[in-house]
Amino acid sequence: MKSVINGLRAARWSNLGAGCAVVSALALTLSAGAQTPVLVKNINLTGGPASSPSTAVRCGSKAFFTADDGVNGAELWVTDGTSAGTVLVKDIRPGLNGASISGITNLDDSRVIFSANNGVDGSELWISDGTDAGTAKIIEINLLGNASPGSITNIGGGVCVFTANDGNTGIEVWRTNGTSAGTYRISDIALGSTSSSPFGFTVYNGKVYFRATGTTGGTELYSTDGTNLASTALVKDINTTNSTAPSSPDNFVVFNSKLYFTATDGLTGTELWTTDGTAVGTVQVKDIRAGANSSSPTALTVYNGKIYFAADDATNGVELWSSDGTNAGTVLFANINTTSPTASSSPTGLRVVNGLLTFSASDGVLGTELWKSDGTLAGTSIVKDISLGIGSSSPVNFTVVNLTGVGERLFFSGTTNAEGQELWVSDGTTAGTILLRDSRVGTSNGSPLALMDFNGVLLCSLDDSVVGREMFKSDGTVVGTTLLKDIRTGTAGSSPSNLGAVGSSVFFRATDGVNGIELWKSDGTESGTYLVKDINPGTGDSLVQSVVDANGTAYFNANDATNGAELWKSDGTSAGTVMVKDLNPGSLSSSPSNLVWTGSEVVFAASDGTVGNELFKSDGTVAGTLNAADIQAGLSSSTPGAGIRVGNKVFFSAFTSALGTELYVYDAGTVSLVKDIAAGTSGSTPSNFAVLGGVLYFAATDNSALGGGRELWKSDGTSAGTVRVKDIRPGTTGSGPLQLTTVGNRIFFTANDGTNGEELWVTDGTEAGTVMVKNLDGSSSNSSPSNLVALNETTLLFSGNAGIATGSELWSSDGTNAGTVLVKDINPTGGSFPVNMTPANGKVYFQATDGTTGSELYVTDGTTSGTSQVANINPVGSSTPRNFKLAGSKLFFTADNGSEGEELWVINFATSVAGCNPADIACDDGTPLAAAPGCTNSTSGPNEGDYNAFFAADGFFFQAGQGLAAVGGTCDIACDDGTPLSAAPGCVNNGVNEGDYNCFFNNLFLPCI
Repeated sequence: MKSVINGLRAARWSNLGAGCAVVSALALTLSAGAQTPVLVKNINLTGGPASSPSTAVRCGSKAFFTADDGVNGAELWVTDGTSAGTVLVKDIRPGLNGASISGITNLDDSRVIFSANNGVDGSELWISDGTDAGTAKIIEINLLGNASPGSITNIGGGVCVFTANDGNTGIEVWRTNGTSAGTYRISDIALGSTSSSPFGFTVYNGKVYFRATGTTGGTELYSTDGTNLASTALVKDINTTNSTAPSSPDNFVVFNSKLYFTATDGLTGTELWTTDGTAVGTVQVKDIRAGANSSSPTALTVYNGKIYFAADDATNGVELWSSDGTNAGTVLFANINTTSPTASSSPTGLRVVNGLLTFSASDGVLGTELWKSDGTLAGTSIVKDISLGIGSSSPVNFTVVNLTGVGERLFFSGTTNAEGQELWVSDGTTAGTILLRDSRVGTSNGSPLALMDFNGVLLCSLDDSVVGREMFKSDGTVVGTTLLKDIRTGTAGSSPSNLGAVGSSVFFRATDGVNGIELWKSDGTESGTYLVKDINPGTGDSLVQSVVDANGTAYFNANDATNGAELWKSDGTSAGTVMVKDLNPGSLSSSPSNLVWTGSEVVFAASDGTVGNELFKSDGTVAGTLNAADIQAGLSSSTPGAGIRVGNKVFFSAFTSALGTELYVYDAGTVSLVKDIAAGTSGSTPSNFAVLGGVLYFAATDNSALGGGRELWKSDGTSAGTVRVKDIRPGTTGSGPLQLTTVGNRIFFTANDGTNGEELWVTDGTEAGTVMVKNLDGSSSNSSPSNLVALNETTLLFSGNAGIATGSELWSSDGTNAGTVLVKDINPTGGSFPVNMTPANGKVYFQATDGTTGSELYVTDGTTSGTSQVANINPVGSSTPRNFKLAGSKLFFTADNGSEGEELWVINFATSVAGCNPADIACDDGTPLAAAPGCTNSTSGPNEGDYNAFFAADGFFFQAGQGLAAVGGTCDIACDDGTPLSAAPGCVNNGVNEGDYNCFFNNLFLPCI
């Protein structure tokens, strides 16, 4: 740009025609620059982008895992162990957000089941055979929300059990054989909508054993044969000290025809127990730590005819124990750390490999290292001092692989001062314990994850200096440890996220590849974009999140690795970036979340170790940072939900055992229950807050005579003024309002009336004024409008799907059926999937794809002609613009241009010009350019400069000091009659030229667009 302007400085206009030609050429150049997004700074100059493979599972001759190729988000992938055979299975959630896949588990030798979210039905149960056609949702368990299948466990016979929430009975045990008909609930341990939260499914003697929390009896041992509700029963109420006391069974392992686990009877602490499946056969093996305190056995592992585990008898510290299943045969096996009587070696990660028991432990002299045992005390020794001396290699992620032609080897993650945390392998000998790959060259960490035995080789996820975090494979040798496939090509990028606007700047978290994920700040310029502070020194991550603007100061959650995740604040300088208070003292975290600025203080959810997760407040001082209210008294948590500010009040949801989750308000230091909407303990679970005319609107579930379903409510902050707006879907199911969005004097939202499916609705706050706007596809199925956003005071924009004709495209609505229309079919061959829609400068910016140029940045003014791609930022793929944040006159976002990786970008509307045309160009004495072929510099005139431009939009002009950055010269602001702005407090349009304000330049002028 500068070269274009400098070249024009030497040009002289001999006639008006030539001048206009120059005007036009320069206008086109600067028009693109003025509205074109700009890369703020290439923060991370190291490595490649990460596809971040995780949750790898072997299934027959294939392995399934999740990865993000930068185009489809984190989705399901499959590999046969070759690069060519490593492919995306299916883009379950179209677009870049990913399907949030978890719990991948074998159903049989050719299929896996897992939890996934397609963006329409929420988190539900899916199945895949490794092909697109063979990947489908099994069943929609929760019709109004997320079923969130978890703890998926294969119990044999082509059946898996798992936990899920159908929206009516809470989190309970379900089973599936991979079909819709064969998927159903088999427990209601906690009656009604309360969750029993089953955990630890373990197959023993033809049944599945687990722990769950019943309506009475607390968290106890249960079993099921996996067939029906009648087969699920309590094995034994182990802790009978009171009606709700938990025994908390855990660490299940099958040994010698019995099931062993840890539990507490309330009298002897958490100890080793066993069961044969009957109440009378469920007994404590031994009270290792006599009395009410716990020995807390962990890592129960069967080896050489015994169970080995770590436990603390209060005399020898946490050491290695063994048991033959009897009281007398449960003994301290090896006291490895004898540096003091109660010193602990803390054995973890017990694995059996090549006839040896291997584990991680510390003898107090050599740090935490890899150890082994042959079952004798004499045969128990350190394998190798990987991190020499008192330093610890801290081995973790132990995985045994039966290598082809070699036999069993132990793979693990180990740390040295020279190489950081990297991939190691061991055959149980010192010489055979070697570093396989220094993936992040130098002291940075390769951080091996998702290690898996795959048909004679190891598959694992490594963070590599060249390709980023990708899937690697290893045959147990250095040369045989190689990249499987670079799924996400390009460069790494700093991955900015968690953007928070503070004034006209943004605070965010990012990594420069050297300092970990830390706090950064940007004013939209390269020089004004910098690391604020390395809060977690070195390569560690402080993981900044929940940034909120508190009168020009940024408050946020960060972890400095010493005090845990706590509340911090920053003025944008390193010295001014400090922890506000260590609420949960020491290394424990208070984990501040849901930060809201009231105008005088920050309120947030946190736990200080004295109370559970409760509402806290802070004025920025240590003394002024404290618990606002212990809503659920004691160590139990009320878990305050995301709050919303209405005036100087903050409304939020919170839980008590007496009322369930209900609506609360924080007002000037006082926390009050607004209303017990759902009488009793079930709770109304208020959510999806929006504000209209000083009144709070939200979704809630009522169990009274009003009907009991989840419907639209409103509140003025009083109990009497908290009422249901309309019973859209009578009955206990409810319409499930979501995405409440304020547009002028109305609120738009989505709801399901039971007839039309999930569609677009609108309300003016009255029952009569709450109506369905339009059934987009005209059927009873869900069109599921999403990404609702206000364009202006009268118009809503959203992503809508009217069926196969257009797919998911951009729609607008004025609140009427006729006025709800497709704005533009951006992708004629399929959906454009508009997401991340953000209002800015009178328009809405968003991410979409036209089917040709990938997912790129678009803008719309609500009309077809005014909807277009802003820029093809990544010409060879998708730039994936996201993390939009408006700060003052600047729209920040992140994007990947294909060469620098995902970095911070900006559009600065303050340097954008609108409404000028060649007729508005004039000399600095006010003479229109059309009346004078060229201008003479009037150095004695009121403003310096030959040329000026008058803006069509009154009050829209270059701010002082912005001329240099915008067009390469200085700009003198004046009224359109030439009067200096400093001499007139504002300008009046005198009609000589269009617009109140103008800008004078030396030898050049502001171009038209």
